[in-house]
Amino acid sequence: MTPFSQRSLDFLYFNHKYNSKLWYQEHKEDFKQYLSVPFRDLATAMSPRMLEIDEQMITEPKSIVSRLYKDLRFAKDKTSLYRDHMWLTFMRGTNAMCGLPGYFFEISPYNFRYGCGYYMADAKSMASLRNLILSNSPVFQKAKECFENQSIFSLVGETYKKPRYADYPEDLS
Repeated sequence: MTPFSQRSLDFLYFNHKYNSKLWYQEHKEDFKQYLSVPFRDLATAMSPRMLEIDEQMITEPKSIVSRLYKDLRFAKDKTSLYRDHMWLTFMRGTNAMCGLPGYFFEISPYNFRYGCGYYMADAKSMASLRNLILSNSPVFQKAKECFENQSIFSLVGETYKKPRYADYPEDLS
């Protein structure tokens, strides 16, 4: 397996800094060597374990590794052609907005992170999660207990916009 290196991070930094198709084309082999191949190798190495977790997980590297360039039609920042980070995501569908959770690994020149969760949970998914919590589901209680008894993972993300329910457990607000 080809490892990520300082050169991987340097490429992400400088490609984003120069923000130029010409610079990217001149360094395309670096991209392949330091990012594309390591991400492909990581995806391939992790795929058997992901399929043990869920046999419907999408594991094809070309489907789960992010692109370096942005689709400016959907970007808030229309001036940056390239991202300064890349990631891979294992999930059932190839659409991150399909309402299903996934596992991810991300690198940037500034940090790396990994974990599991939703990218953009839809209303139906949030309602199901809320129901697990409010019904005092044993599945939710087990997940909560496991989370509280570890120190590696943290809970991050946007808070749900609706007001807190009167019967919502106090320790989860």
